[in-house]
Amino acid sequence: MARVSRTMAIAEKIQKLRLFNEKIEMMRRGRFASLVSRSDHGVTLSISSEAPMAIERRGADEDSTLALAATLRFFVQPKDGITLLQIADLYETLPIEERAKTSARAAAEANGVFLDRLCEFGLNGETFTNREIFEVAGYPLDSGGPNI
Repeated sequence: MARVSRTMAIAEKIQKLRLFNEKIEMMRRGRFASLVSRSDHGVTLSISSEAPMAIERRGADEDSTLALAATLRFFVQPKDGITLLQIADLYETLPIEERAKTSARAAAEANGVFLDRLCEFGLNGETFTNREIFEVAGYPLDSGGPNI
């Protein structure tokens, strides 16, 4: 993954920060967060030998999920320069207070810890990490550490 260059022009750094903030704001404005935070959000699988398997989904709809996924790719694909690790690296190169740099780094590291945690979802007796689930959804991540 490409690291942020210390010689990158300030204008380019500002452009990356604006893109990052713009995409974060798009996710905040979207319906996905409010739909998945509903108390009845979830999935129910009904499996019976007498009837076909039934899946009942409650919460986020297809449109809000697709909108989130389209925006989320900016934070995953290193070519856009705004993964959480890239933003933390960018912060390190800016003349800003240490607290902001530390906070950006902590966010990237906390995300890596979350991704490597076992998910509560299992299949056929096998459990998966959040990173593995994320990768199944089509977002391959660098297994060497946090990168979104």
